[in-house]
Amino acid sequence: MKKRLLSLIVCMVLAVSVLSACGGSKPEPTKAPTQAPTQVPTVSPTQVPTQTPTQAPTEAPAPSLPAGQKGKPFQAGLEGVEVLYDMNYDDGNFNQYDVRQKSDYVRIVDGQIKMPTDMSGNFKKVWCAYAPDVPCYTTDAEQYEMQVEFSSLYPINAEGKLVEKDHEALLVGCFVANYRSTIPDRKNPDKMPDGFWVAFTSQNYAVIHPGSPCWPNGEAQVSLPATFATMRKLIVVITDDNHIYYYVELDDGTQKLFLEADLSGANIICKDGSGNTVWTGENELDTYAGSHFKFFAHEARVTMDNLKISQY
Repeated sequence: MKKRLLSLIVCMVLAVSVLSACGGSKPEPTKAPTQAPTQVPTVSPTQVPTQTPTQAPTEAPAPSLPAGQKGKPFQAGLEGVEVLYDMNYDDGNFNQYDVRQKSDYVRIVDGQIKMPTDMSGNFKKVWCAYAPDVPCYTTDAEQYEMQVEFSSLYPINAEGKLVEKDHEALLVGCFVANYRSTIPDRKNPDKMPDGFWVAFTSQNYAVIHPGSPCWPNGEAQVSLPATFATMRKLIVVITDDNHIYYYVELDDGTQKLFLEADLSGANIICKDGSGNTVWTGENELDTYAGSHFKFFAHEARVTMDNLKISQY
C-alpha cells in the first residue's frame, strides 16, 4: 500500500514537470525583419531654357534723295517715290475727300475739271476753288511734287468782251493751311496770310502773290518759257528746307524752271529761272502749319486734268 502510494506521487510529480516544461512560457512571435524606409528619389525641377527676347527687325532708314535731285522733278522710275494722289477725272467723279469751294461752279466736263462753270458746263464770270485733301508737311518728307495740266484764259464779260486783268486767272497755292476756305485776296495787313500763290493766265508771264497784302495786283511778275493758253503741264516741287520750285513742261517734254521761292528765312526771296531776284520781302507765312495745294479760279476760264502729288 505504501509502495503504491509512493509510486503514484512520483508519477504525479513527473507529470507536473513535463507540463511545466511544455507550457510554462509562450514563445515570442517571430518579428518581420525591419525594412529601411524607401527613399523617394529627389527630382530636380526642370529648368525652362532662358529665351533671348526676339528683337523686332530694325527698319533701314529711308535713303536720302540722290545727289542732284533736290529741287527738281522726280525722274521716271526713281526708287523711293510714293504717289499720294493721282486723278485723271475720266470717270466723271471727284475724289471723295476733295474740297470744292463754291462747288456748284467746280464741275467735271468730258473727263476734265472745268471751273467756274454753270450746270450746262458753260464758263461763268465768278470765282471758285478746288483742293485735293493731301497734306504735304515738309517735316514728313524730303520733297513733294505736284504736277497738273491746265489752261487758263481770260474771262468774257456779259457784253462778250475779253477782260484782260492779271488777277482774273488761275492762282496755284502752296503751303495753304486753311485749305477749305482760304483764297488769296489779302489786302489788309491785319488779315492773316495763308499760302504762297502764283497767278497764271494766257500771257507769257505769271504773277507772284507771296502771302503779303498785295491783292489783286500781286508783288512781281516772272517770265514763262511757254504760256498756258492751251493745256500744259505745271510741276511744283517743295523741299524740306522750305523752297518752292516751279517748272513748265515745253512741247518737246523738257521741264523748264521759271521760278524759285526761298521761304526759309525772315524774308522771302523769289528768283527767275536764271537765278535773278525778281522780288524779296517779309516772310509772313507759317510753312509748318501750311500743308496743302489749292487752285483758285478767279473768274478765268480754267480747264484742269491729270493732277498728281508724290513725295520722297
